[in-house]
Amino acid sequence: MKFKFVSRIIRYSLFTTFLVFNPVLADSISAAVKLELQAAMIDFIDYNSVDGKFLYLDVQNKKVSSYYPANLHPRVLKVGRYFVICSDFKTDEGKNVDVDFLAIKIGDEIRVLQALVGRRDVIRSMMKAQMDQRQ
Repeated sequence: MKFKFVSRIIRYSLFTTFLVFNPVLADSISAAVKLELQAAMIDFIDYNSVDGKFLYLDVQNKKVSSYYPANLHPRVLKVGRYFVICSDFKTDEGKNVDVDFLAIKIGDEIRVLQALVGRRDVIRSMMKAQMDQRQ
């Protein structure tokens, strides 16, 4: 538990510093909401981790895979009423893997609904569908 608390403080600090000083992130999602989303993602990762490994049921390969957080960057996308929180993880072999988290804000609460491992194609499809609806 002590390790989780310390790692959470470090991650929050790094995220907040990057968020505040990065002018590229000026979009329609407020800094406060981004911080809440990042915190919810970290809680989701902690809840679904055992011995420092984020566990994910890989339905296609019919196995539970382990991933390690590598870069919990503050890239957040809004797709309709949902948010996508982007992050980078590593496999046991050290291979980089995109892990994105689908979240929603309901009232004052942010809920991470699920993780998408190596499925940026799904996120791109969601974004394309949203753009097509606007036209």
